[in-house]
Amino acid sequence: MVDVAARAGVSHSTVSRVLSGGHNVHPDTHQVVLAAVRELGYTVNHGARTLAGGRSSVVGVVVYDFASPYVSEFLQAMENTLTNAGLSMLVGSAHGSPDDPQRHIARITQHNVCDGLILLFPGYYRYFIDEFNRQTLPFVFIDEPESAIADTVYVDNEGGTRTAIKHLVDLGHQRIGFIGGYIRTAAGAHRLEAYKAAVREFGISSDPDLMVGGDFREPGGFAGADQLLSLDDPPTAIFAGSDGSALGAISACQAHRRRVPEDVSVIGFDDLGIAATARPPLTTIRQPLSQVADRALEALERRIVNPTHAFEQIRIGTKLIVRESTGPAPANST
Repeated sequence: MVDVAARAGVSHSTVSRVLSGGHNVHPDTHQVVLAAVRELGYTVNHGARTLAGGRSSVVGVVVYDFASPYVSEFLQAMENTLTNAGLSMLVGSAHGSPDDPQRHIARITQHNVCDGLILLFPGYYRYFIDEFNRQTLPFVFIDEPESAIADTVYVDNEGGTRTAIKHLVDLGHQRIGFIGGYIRTAAGAHRLEAYKAAVREFGISSDPDLMVGGDFREPGGFAGADQLLSLDDPPTAIFAGSDGSALGAISACQAHRRRVPEDVSVIGFDDLGIAATARPPLTTIRQPLSQVADRALEALERRIVNPTHAFEQIRIGTKLIVRESTGPAPANST
């Protein structure tokens, strides 16, 4: 299959998707891969594929917490990607704790059934890196752009945050509140710094009281918005660091008898399934989890084939999705 990928000029995972009947391959690419298959006389032998080089066709995916809606949708995207590539997924959770990394990783690695690991555990990678290396399994980080010790796939937090603030500024908002996320994570830290940079760039209020902490979840979003809306001069718009936080902010607006978006606009970050069904439907920054999953598998397969390949930091773009939770600043705002 590696030879077919080289002949066709595509990734191993693309060849896998074509041969397993996956439909998310461009027709031209599909034909190029099939031509390479015919030229090389390749036939799929699943038994041989499992045995050759010790490959099991199983990828381990370790996440920080099954309870997170973001994690749930990431796992769905990852399963779709692996299924399309003819691979299976073995999932484990560290339950939001960095304690005893050997025990958590052992759940995935102890039976030697995985070809590699894809790791969504932002902010805690340093607790696990020694154990990952000791296991000598190829691995890819999700959402850790500063990593110089592993391949990593992450979304453009800075660009997405700037887009969110610009959208609100274009609607006339001058006091924009920010509800952050876990600062120990790259996403939390980068969205905070990008908010500060956007405030400076667009010349709007830089009142430090407009920045409050959060936890990327509804309770933290509610608490953060409650704090913002209790100010003597409250914001006319709130940018929340996640969709969960944004939904909590909308609930806080309702508790304060503020209409969304007539009195307060609210925008999130993620575009999870809950965003479109919220009341009102949530304007948000979409991070394409299917693309994150695809690129993560491609990076992992490159690492499996060539363990000495230079580490890659792969950034995925975001997109503004405008719905009904944002609107023009109130006429009496300054």
